[in-house]
Amino acid sequence: MKQSNRFRQLGSYAAILAVLAVTVALIVLAAKLVPVDTILELRTNSLWTSCILAVGLYVFKCFDFFVHVGLIYSAVGMILPLWGAIVMNLAGTVILTELPYWVGSLIGHSRAAGLRNRFPRLLEAETHLRDNVVIFSMLTRMLGVPLNVLGIYMGAAAYDHRQYSLGSYLGLLPAMACFMVMGAGAADRSNAAFWVAVGVQVLVAVTATAIFQRIKRRNASNDS
Repeated sequence: MKQSNRFRQLGSYAAILAVLAVTVALIVLAAKLVPVDTILELRTNSLWTSCILAVGLYVFKCFDFFVHVGLIYSAVGMILPLWGAIVMNLAGTVILTELPYWVGSLIGHSRAAGLRNRFPRLLEAETHLRDNVVIFSMLTRMLGVPLNVLGIYMGAAAYDHRQYSLGSYLGLLPAMACFMVMGAGAADRSNAAFWVAVGVQVLVAVTATAIFQRIKRRNASNDS
């Protein structure tokens, strides 16, 4: 039993690191495929176009289950100057947090259980974290549950909005900063900032997974 649990724990780390590795690889690939002149044009002469594109990406992400949010954050970091990327990514984080929650609140509590049961990772997280809504929202944002799924579910299940929002922002802002730096620096990977951002994001993902695993072990020992 202990060996089985250890393998499951290692699998959790491997899964979240694999997703991160694929996301970083796609960021690097995008930087290679998009001409530098196009990026410079978007950053200097087409700011409004870039901002509208960024908003569109975030609204799309609110209803998409497959595209990693890191790709959106990095794309915005790639097409906008630093100050614009910060502003638009902060606005995008608000969109990603608030829009799904209020959509969920309109759907209603009757559909919450069905949504939870379709995503085992969400069910597992709620089982161990629901007593603290801030921690539940924050850690689940870091554990690979689709962002819109969590928002819709917590709105439908009528979790406290303030605690949900606080946890969501705490969980998303580190990723926002890291992926934005990756996007801005992906074209020149000799830039130390790119690799520092990758390293920090790996540390955040591993730490969140370790905290969740520890909470699971503590709950299991309390139940035995």
